[in-house]
Amino acid sequence: MYLNKENVTRILSQNFGFPVVQNPVAGPVIQLSALDAYFYSAVTGHAYLNDPKNGFSPNGLMCIFNQANAYNLVTGMFNRNGYFNNTPLLHAMKHPFTLTEPKYILPLEYHDHYRELQEKTSELYQRLTDVGFNPSDFIVCRVSLDTVGYHMEPFCEYVVSEYFNRRGYLTETQIPFYYSGGTPDLAAYEVPDVVNALREHGIAPKGLSFIEIASFRTFGKPQGTKQKLSSALETIVGEVKTASLKADKQIQKYLSFQLFNKAYEIIPHKPTPEVISGLITFDEEGYIRVIEAQQPAVVNQVKQREYLDWLSNYIKYFLIANLSNEELDEFYSHSTGRKSRSVSQLIAFVNGLDYEEIVDRVING
Repeated sequence: MYLNKENVTRILSQNFGFPVVQNPVAGPVIQLSALDAYFYSAVTGHAYLNDPKNGFSPNGLMCIFNQANAYNLVTGMFNRNGYFNNTPLLHAMKHPFTLTEPKYILPLEYHDHYRELQEKTSELYQRLTDVGFNPSDFIVCRVSLDTVGYHMEPFCEYVVSEYFNRRGYLTETQIPFYYSGGTPDLAAYEVPDVVNALREHGIAPKGLSFIEIASFRTFGKPQGTKQKLSSALETIVGEVKTASLKADKQIQKYLSFQLFNKAYEIIPHKPTPEVISGLITFDEEGYIRVIEAQQPAVVNQVKQREYLDWLSNYIKYFLIANLSNEELDEFYSHSTGRKSRSVSQLIAFVNGLDYEEIVDRVING
């Protein structure tokens, strides 16, 4: 299946139940909540139409560390001094339109010329304004017709993340990995000690993305039927391709670290999987198809435990990002007795917290 605008709408509607709304200017659009729209934009890089030339997207702004199993802070969620720089809370303060709802995903096809994209976006902005819509309520899903695969890898990352979220997993699409290992497009985790700590406080009735973990104080807790506590441990890695039929070289590299229980190529128009990996694709109706690998992955339990211990700490930074800088300062001072902190002291502080402490602080102040 090729991801033109009709298929984008079909995939989002049929797999996740998002309503299709007929807009008099844009045609069929997908309706989302404010939180779902923020997550969508954060993963895909598709921008809100608050500005026809330079719309806002949180994509790529919330990096924390530069590689796995290390705590080297990079400028992103935090600045160089260890203070919040990009969080959902700060984004909402700067861009309050992100909080209003409903929001709409507007697929826009264009030929691969920046000028044409700008012209079409500006025209949409003006036409929506003229008939009384707020363009900031729309996120433009760019479909580049002259690019092989339509440049829709980020869209597939979002769809597969949402698929795993709804099955109880935690997901991340900007996960730090190892310098020699490349950068996986997607990772999904079922880690009982982390999932259950969140689920017991109603933060993760289902699974959710790391970005949503950082967002619940801004947008409200995710809605859904509370799932039972997790007991299984599973780690999953995925690589997306929309311009080719093979991602096996990258998959082999990820699996060579012996951390992941499963690996998937994510290729929307591929019919059958490789031997070493599963395949996530779409049928002709737009429904997600998951085909498992023919051979199991090799996992080194010691390496995986070390990685998951680091991951457990990594997620704490998303959870604590629900606080403001002032609240984080107060939390740190109250816990340590120190009024000032270095970056290394901040990292030691966050890593030393347990989930109960962070959740209690975020919820109860």
